[in-house]
Amino acid sequence: RFGLQIKASRMQVVLPVTEKGIVKLLQSKDFLPGVGEKTAKKLYEAFGAKIFDVLEKKPEKLLSIKGISKKKLGKMVECYQEKVDMRNILQFCAAYDIPQSQGKKIYDVYGGSAANILHRNPYLLTEPNKGIKGIGFKKADAIAATQNIPKDSPDRITHGLIFEVNELSAKKGSTTVSRKSLLTESAKMLELAVEDIEPYLQKLLDEDNPRILEDDLNGEPFIWNCGVYLREHRIAQRIIFLRDAKSGVKLPLDISKAIDKAETRNKITLADSQVKALKTTLKN
Repeated sequence: RFGLQIKASRMQVVLPVTEKGIVKLLQSKDFLPGVGEKTAKKLYEAFGAKIFDVLEKKPEKLLSIKGISKKKLGKMVECYQEKVDMRNILQFCAAYDIPQSQGKKIYDVYGGSAANILHRNPYLLTEPNKGIKGIGFKKADAIAATQNIPKDSPDRITHGLIFEVNELSAKKGSTTVSRKSLLTESAKMLELAVEDIEPYLQKLLDEDNPRILEDDLNGEPFIWNCGVYLREHRIAQRIIFLRDAKSGVKLPLDISKAIDKAETRNKITLADSQVKALKTTLKN
């Protein structure tokens, strides 16, 4: 449909190596604060193609360049480090077929050490609050396999249980899942025995700041995502409050007449369906 296409399986960020390319990058907007064409040329004359290594590993050498103070160098190093960190994150994304658009989100959540953190525990990507939308447990498992993380890893089991609470609840259009179903389905997904993962479920429930909660429904234990449970509980409390509240609003005897006055005062004309809906609301 769109003609010849290119599909990339891996991306690598490559820095320029020629004088023209390096100077152009150094003086480009937002690359290094306070570096214009003159300073960019001085940096190249002093360090050549090694300027990027110097920036990353021995930035104090840049103080030998006229016009670069300690304060200015600090800002330059901070700005360059952010770019190095983002480069590492984008390379991490490319290596595991994660959309590049997710790179900034990953950086915002996990900071400059994101690639190292996620290599150690890729299951963080599946967390409800700090995870990345669109990255599921299979993707995390694929990353874990490259790092030789075993299937019975505590991180894998713990995050697998949390992931399944949300997945199983959503699949049945609910906000909760029975403890029994959670253990059965999680065991299938993790390819482990129920008795191997049940202790981890209990540890999650016993956390000081729990991510999941257990409560009874009709005598059977059910599991909720903690945030969802608390929101659902607040909504229920609000509904009960509204149900039991005594209205202090005195309605006009003639609602139609009151609506007409309101239309005139506000210079508006309500449709018949709007008038009907308003009357129904006021009467109830």
